[in-house]
Amino acid sequence: MFTKLIIIFALVRLLRVWDKHFACAGIYAGARLTLGLLLGAPFLPALVSTAIVMAAASLYFWLLDRYSENTIAYVLIAALGLPLVLL
Repeated sequence: MFTKLIIIFALVRLLRVWDKHFACAGIYAGARLTLGLLLGAPFLPALVSTAIVMAAASLYFWLLDRYSENTIAYVLIAALGLPLVLL
């Protein structure tokens, strides 16, 4: 869980500089798949989980990118969306 948080916070910082939300979501999903397989998860369940995480992370990073100028909306999206992405 701690590793996922570090990756998410690093990707949010990268998103602010890079402005490529789908790339950030892909990096996060790839990291989740790699960590899952390294920790011994079966391939097919890890792949299905990665697809779900990719969809949730794409939405999360897109919303963060879309509302980056509105501070209140950005903080709300960051706070409320973080637990959904970390599942």
